Amino acid sequence: MDIASKVYLTKGDFHPRPSIKETMEALNDLVQTGKVRALGASAMYASQFQDMQKVAQDNGWNHFSAMENHYNLLYREDEKDLAEDRSGHH
Repeated sequence: MDIASKVYLTKGDFHPRPSIKETMEALNDLVQTGKVRALGASAMYASQFQDMQKVAQDNGWNHFSAMENHYNLLYREDEKDLAEDRSGHH
């Protein structure tokens, strides 16, 4: 059986389907069945990342272990949003 070390989910629109809960449950199932070792997120808003992490935590599911945002030396808003979200200051 092939196993992926990490699967990355990129920013998406979860309205109306699939919902964040459905998405996180499916990702958790991939880890639980041994098809994926870890989950990562890429290029999503801090609020979206936090919402997804909370759904995973509330349900006892695997959560993202990595976040890779678009990096630009001049435009740092994504990084700022994540830092603020992480510290609880908005």
